[in-house]
Amino acid sequence: MTEKKAYPLRINATVLEAMQKWSDDELRSLNAQIEYVLRDALRRSGRLRAPPPAGVAEDAGETSGDPYMSATTQWEYRTLVINQRMWGNYKSDDFDAQLVRLGMQGWELVNTVAAGFSFLMFLKRPR
Repeated sequence: MTEKKAYPLRINATVLEAMQKWSDDELRSLNAQIEYVLRDALRRSGRLRAPPPAGVAEDAGETSGDPYMSATTQWEYRTLVINQRMWGNYKSDDFDAQLVRLGMQGWELVNTVAAGFSFLMFLKRPR
């Protein structure tokens, strides 16, 4: 497990109250909720790499061991095309399952666009 470090935090009372309510809703401790929100913000900004899913090895080319992504991160892209003929054969659970599977492979859905009678789903992941 990663080493935890104590850090005193001065925070606006209104923000603290909102975080406490949010943590209660998510059944987390306040401290865990603050760490969750910070980690999510760091990942979304590209400053912290998401850990690989359990059972998936790190990329063999990775040598730095630095958990922070550099400004020159290379991305791999994938486009899924969902056309109208497929709609009759799929349930929303099927789409959810496919997105979960792709997410476990490191893919992130970044945009969906309607194109005529189809949807284009754009995904990316670090190379």
